[in-house]
Amino acid sequence: MGLRDGFINLPKIDPLNVPLLNIQPGPESPVNIDLILKNNLLTGLKDAKAISVSGFERDMSKKHEIILQIPQVHMTGDYNVKGQVIALPVEGNGKHEITLNDINVILHFTGTPYVKNGRTYMKIDDLTVGLTPKKVVFNFDNLFHGDKVLTENVNNFVNENWLEIFTEIRSSLINGLSPVLQKIVNDVFSKLPYEEFFAKPSGGVTRCHRGDNACFTQSAQEVLHKYPGGLRDLDLLPFDPLRVNSLTLERNPSSPVNIELKFKELDLFGLKTAQVKAVKGFTFEGRSELEAVVPEFVLKGKYNADGRVLILPIVGSGNSIISCKNLQLKYSFDLKPVEKNGKVFAALEHVKLEFKPELVQFHFENLFNGDKALGDNMNKFLNENWRDIYNELEPGFAKSLSLVAKQMINNILAKHPYDVLFA
Repeated sequence: MGLRDGFINLPKIDPLNVPLLNIQPGPESPVNIDLILKNNLLTGLKDAKAISVSGFERDMSKKHEIILQIPQVHMTGDYNVKGQVIALPVEGNGKHEITLNDINVILHFTGTPYVKNGRTYMKIDDLTVGLTPKKVVFNFDNLFHGDKVLTENVNNFVNENWLEIFTEIRSSLINGLSPVLQKIVNDVFSKLPYEEFFAKPSGGVTRCHRGDNACFTQSAQEVLHKYPGGLRDLDLLPFDPLRVNSLTLERNPSSPVNIELKFKELDLFGLKTAQVKAVKGFTFEGRSELEAVVPEFVLKGKYNADGRVLILPIVGSGNSIISCKNLQLKYSFDLKPVEKNGKVFAALEHVKLEFKPELVQFHFENLFNGDKALGDNMNKFLNENWRDIYNELEPGFAKSLSLVAKQMINNILAKHPYDVLFA
């Protein structure tokens, strides 16, 4: 079964069929041969990994670059050769096997716009390829009309001198492969308008392939650092500060922190400084997760408290600040498909948020109807016993904030089809 992606019009590329490669380094080259490779099948492209991608801005005429690393590409087919390799004459025809190991591939190209059905697409006209393997192994059968000894000796000689030989034939090999690769790239960009690849809906945020967890991690980091005030193209609402109009923690008579704690006009600060450790999933199978560390996560807002904390009663209302140092958070959820107007959207369900701070500090103003001595003592008591108190309050906070995050993310997912958000 060949690797392909029908959504972006990616043709079958593993195995990749290259009908003809004509290798002619020229009479001035130490590898002065006419080598014709026919009916070539290339395997191993499915294991390619993107090392870096640059360009792909709104101005498509600027240079785009894609750097790939491929562990191994194996090419088989028919050959016909005649000429001289370094000081050794060579001729024959038959089957060939050429294996390139640990290959660095660099694709450079610019695009020109064209309009189709009122939308702008990109066409590639000048793709260039850089190809650098760490090792190449050649095998040609039936050299010198099937002379086994001469065939083995020439193959040994060619492989002992592979670097010099590959250096001489590289240009011809690239000239043969470039049109094939250019057609593949053009087939991809002919399927969707250019803006749907890069400009919308991400507004400059990296668009990731489904299952590419490293890309998801990078993209999440970009969003948190660059767009705390929101991003209209993505329908992302402002999140630093994040306003939560009301949040209530109910009494729990079986808990040592038996308190009704109500917040309103609560602002959350610090998400823009979060360091994203890992993001995985965003498929319809299995749990998706985001893990991050927030150096300082601060909640500021109006509070109203009534109840008992450990052995002490507490009552009051006014301004409050809760500061969490080095807050480790993990947000997990399931992603379900939702069909709407003939398109598939995604939605979060079964969300769960977990917090683990290094330190929590509380400050509640106007405790005990403004009694400063009692208020100061209570705040001191809360901070000396912060871990026990936090452990009791955390489930309520986590559940409430997990639903806030769910609403924000679902607001994005509901307005952009899954296949537009994820490649």
